[in-house]
Amino acid sequence: DGAFYGTTRFGGSQDCGVVFRLADGGALTNLHSFTGGGDGSHPFAPLVSSTNGLYGTARDGGAHGYGTVFRVTTGGELTTLHAFANGLDGSFPSNGLVQGVDGNFYGAYVQDTELVMSLGINDAFMGIFRCPLENIMSRLSPVS
Repeated sequence: DGAFYGTTRFGGSQDCGVVFRLADGGALTNLHSFTGGGDGSHPFAPLVSSTNGLYGTARDGGAHGYGTVFRVTTGGELTTLHAFANGLDGSFPSNGLVQGVDGNFYGAYVQDTELVMSLGINDAFMGIFRCPLENIMSRLSPVS
């Protein structure tokens, strides 16, 4: 549609960030204000455009408080695809998503050091995850 879509880390009704649309003529529209609840908070990576919406990550918030992967339509309807639980799925998605040739989205996370050490895992402070369009996320590998 010729518009630019992006996110801000702060701002919006709860100061938890927004997804916005900047039209070709300069009109700015707030599509979604993050609440810090189930939708996440503090998105700061670029959005990825795909056939059924825009995809992104929110570094904090979500059902467990450790960030989310989300899809938002150009009309502003946001769906949380995954809420990080700080377990084997990781936490705090630290970068944006990339879409692979297989159609899946890939991203990076960092884990809460205290939890990782309590599990006896010494080399899993960062990792890579895959989030298929079917919403079943998996951890690919830790990065040491």
